[in-house]
Amino acid sequence: MIDDIQILAPMYKGELGIDSFNKMLQEKFNPNRQNSMTYGDKTYYPGDKVIQLVNDPERLIMNGDIGVVKDIKYNSQNEQYMVVTFDENDVMYDKADLDELNLAYAISIHKSQGSEYKIVMIPMVRSYMHMLKKELIYTAITRAKRFLIMLGDMNLLIYAANNLQEKRQTTLSLRLNSDIEHVEEPDDLEELSPYDFM
Repeated sequence: MIDDIQILAPMYKGELGIDSFNKMLQEKFNPNRQNSMTYGDKTYYPGDKVIQLVNDPERLIMNGDIGVVKDIKYNSQNEQYMVVTFDENDVMYDKADLDELNLAYAISIHKSQGSEYKIVMIPMVRSYMHMLKKELIYTAITRAKRFLIMLGDMNLLIYAANNLQEKRQTTLSLRLNSDIEHVEEPDDLEELSPYDFM
């Protein structure tokens, strides 16, 4: 059942951030504590839901892929490694590779882009207020294939619906136009053929 549900939130830190959700949900939905592998402040157990954080085309896994920890073992040099299954593709992670993973009971809305889940749960809490933009909520809502569950203060949904993301102000177009104005065309520009480049 937990494989069908994806919690989406806009931020990692705080009492109701992604990291807190992941720790709490890991304890609730994966009581398997017999074998573990720790990296930094995260401990992984067989059965944990995890997300790939970077593209790794050599191992056929991409940023945002979600898998399950299949096993934690030791190699012949007594070094620990973890096997994660992504859509029937088993991928091995040693300690040095664990910075490419995170728990995925809850993930960021940003990381969910391009994916769909049967059931999406979106907490709507005041601590997210500065992150709640119309575009972000639209992205979260459109990840749900069958059911969408929004929990919390629904006034924040109204707030987000009226809160457009600010347009980024850059000087790129001014600089490009300035550079184009200073480009001189040669007087005797010849006709070029594609064969000139072969």
